[in-house]
Amino acid sequence: MDKFQAAILNKKQQQLARYTSPAWTELNGSLPPTSGRPFIVTPAPFPAYPAPGAAAITVISYTVPRGMNAVIAFLAIVHVGGGFVDGTGNVIWRVLVNGAGVKGLEALQSQVGAYNNPNVVQLVLQENDVIVVTAEVPAAMAPMVGTTAARFHGFTVPVVRN
Repeated sequence: MDKFQAAILNKKQQQLARYTSPAWTELNGSLPPTSGRPFIVTPAPFPAYPAPGAAAITVISYTVPRGMNAVIAFLAIVHVGGGFVDGTGNVIWRVLVNGAGVKGLEALQSQVGAYNNPNVVQLVLQENDVIVVTAEVPAAMAPMVGTTAARFHGFTVPVVRN
């Protein structure tokens, strides 16, 4: 084992030694626990944007299975095609859990991460929670050219009941 590999192993061992609660609550987007079941959610096909002023569309949706908790560890929300500039308000993406906006992700006007390189997040969900990414084009904006996409990477762990 070279010095680089030894340093990585040492760091991981230190991280594992400090866990005082279930390991999955402190992962911050790293590897799931051994009891975890990984998942990736992507749209197929990538949806077209709605008309300006029309109702928001669902880009992706995930429901946590019964008897499981889930952690979304990586998130990407992107525009695919030309004619879009981040921050202009041409598109508003929302991340909703059970219909309520997730703080900081409830009205995005810029892309999050890249489709092939999602951002690290930590969104903890309970059984039967529904997480949705929506996209809308405000009424005063021009119609959007292209499509949109989003991506969740995460894992589920069994619910521990007393």
